[in-house]
Amino acid sequence: MTAPAGRSFSAQERIGARIRELRQQRGLRLEDLGQQAGISYQYLSGVENGKENFSISVLDRIATALEVPLSRLIVSAFKDAPKPKLRKPDAP
Repeated sequence: MTAPAGRSFSAQERIGARIRELRQQRGLRLEDLGQQAGISYQYLSGVENGKENFSISVLDRIATALEVPLSRLIVSAFKDAPKPKLRKPDAP
């Protein structure tokens, strides 16, 4: 996931995009994954598009339905994220 110049993706957008990628790799419809995770397909669509907030509990249910550890889901969403630039401390 590469952001256009001058824009970075939020954590919410990165995780949502990774969920969509995993769902599509498994050949699941929004309805299928939503039902397995106990959430509506409309809400899941919003999560995938970075429009809906989600709790760790919901994220865990989605990860379980995708048969992927929660930690792997989160880490893989950030695998291509640029490293933050650290500011040099001000000189005394």
